[in-house]
Amino acid sequence: MKSIFKITVFSFLMIFMSCDNEDLEEVNNEEETTEIICPDEDIISYLEVCEWYFTNTSLESSTIVDFSNMNIHAYDQNGDFADEGNWSIESGVISLNSLSATLANYIGDWTITECREDFIALSKGDEIIHLERGECEEEITCSDDEITTYLTEACTWAMTGGRTLGFTETTILVYDNNDAVYEEANWSIENGIITFENLIELQYYNGDWTITECGEDFIELTKGEDIIHLEKEACE
Repeated sequence: MKSIFKITVFSFLMIFMSCDNEDLEEVNNEEETTEIICPDEDIISYLEVCEWYFTNTSLESSTIVDFSNMNIHAYDQNGDFADEGNWSIESGVISLNSLSATLANYIGDWTITECREDFIALSKGDEIIHLERGECEEEITCSDDEITTYLTEACTWAMTGGRTLGFTETTILVYDNNDAVYEEANWSIENGIITFENLIELQYYNGDWTITECGEDFIELTKGEDIIHLEKEACE
């Protein structure tokens, strides 16, 4: 009878301990899965507008990395091109892609382990990257609607390279030296990015250009290392 009692008590204790452990594991799992270092949106906002340095790697501390527009552009201390690629982020994991030169060893998925506006720590296995913020772009104060209004007024714009342009709501007009239109193409704007499409003679300028400076009579656009200046000319 005592043996039966002992077995029953032992069985009860084992069941109780098993349930208690399961509850503890569930709590720990919940803590692990709900912990968020920084929302993806915050990381994007930090990386998009500033220069960053890899400070604890084999890279020289003077290597500048630009993460704007979900692209990666790296430059050395002289401002010369060092590497380029792209990046993405999902659930606290940053993926560095398509790098082939200076940053090639850092391709892959990196987990964010610490983040602030001026510092981000990433890990991949035993590897660690520290990103420290450098200079930041000044906030552009022109809205998409304002840029559209400036460009589509009855004026022409002098473009870098000596070209003269005119703009309607969706069309670019390219003028020759006699003020005659010799090419038409398309443009659009969204979230401070101007996109030029279907340019033929000026096909080099097709693509997405970030507005880095703007006003009623001057607009600066950048794409990687390339810069376009638009200065307002004659108005009707």
